[in-house]
Amino acid sequence: MDGLTPPFGGGHDPPVDCSLLYTSAFADNQGQELPKKGMLMDVMDYYYHQEGLTLSQEGDYEGALAVFNAGLEEYPDNFSLLECRAAAYNRKGETEKALADYTRMIALEPGNPEGWNSRGNLYHDRGEYDKAIADFTVCIPLSPKGYGTYWSNRGIAYLEKGDLDAALADLTESIARWSDPQCTDWALLHRGLVWKKKGNLDKALEDFTRAAGYEPRNYDAFYHAGFIWFMREDYPEAITWFSGALAAREDCVDYWLARGGLPVEPLHQKPDRFLGRRGSEHEPGAGRLYQGHNIRSE
Repeated sequence: MDGLTPPFGGGHDPPVDCSLLYTSAFADNQGQELPKKGMLMDVMDYYYHQEGLTLSQEGDYEGALAVFNAGLEEYPDNFSLLECRAAAYNRKGETEKALADYTRMIALEPGNPEGWNSRGNLYHDRGEYDKAIADFTVCIPLSPKGYGTYWSNRGIAYLEKGDLDAALADLTESIARWSDPQCTDWALLHRGLVWKKKGNLDKALEDFTRAAGYEPRNYDAFYHAGFIWFMREDYPEAITWFSGALAAREDCVDYWLARGGLPVEPLHQKPDRFLGRRGSEHEPGAGRLYQGHNIRSE
């Protein structure tokens, strides 16, 4: 098929941080003031924030929580510290405490979409899709132009719930909303999954290919494309795409098995955080990693 050459290399180097579009979109496109997100107020506030994030990134969640708790004793209404503590609780598996912090963030700044988005992602990860969809729905009218995360997050929740038509509509809207097409790979990957579930493998393959072209580290896109080629018995093409998946993530046994001729039907799972298309990831303020991707936002 024309235009479906595997896109090895290329893309942004370094990868584009699509979350930065959130900041610029308010000022440049809408003339809106960006929500303050709990501005760091002094040297000690900065210390709590940075020290806690460093410990969290090292996997020392107990240590990180001790720092964030100390910071919040001094600055109880600090949005950013609450966001960081919630992420640490979430990574530690204490989702009820994380949920309480996200709800507190919403109470402090109801017009800030990141509180709603963070709570929506937690609901999504817990399989509470209706609650996630409700929170993402609040985010959408608050979204700046040029930023498509909230539509893709809601679309993925609809996909997980099994509402394919609603998922298709939201993911398509997300793709149209991004001011930088490089940021559409997460929505394209999941729209491809929708098309695959609907039985339209040509459109699925097109979306997987575009996703891999915009983000060569999107190993899921390579793998899903390779599986379609394998099912079509075009084995050289399948090998090429499975090789792309391995180039992005060589530690995955399934990818080695697939290239060896034993591919496993790729089951749709919750969005991988290999980059981060969610808007406010587990490590808020740490580059909005997709933890791996680039944008999912916690």
